[in-house]
Amino acid sequence: MIENRSGYFGADGLFRFRPDGAIERGLAILEIQPGGIRVIEPAPRSFMAGS
Repeated sequence: MIENRSGYFGADGLFRFRPDGAIERGLAILEIQPGGIRVIEPAPRSFMAGS
């Protein structure tokens, strides 16, 4: 599963290994506030086609 070209959704966002072995990630943008964490933009659910 870790080598799946489509990647997988981990604890903090999307993750995959590129063919050259580099890591590609798609992470959420969060804001830390006194009352907790606010999601500004969620992590992508998939990598764009052709990338």
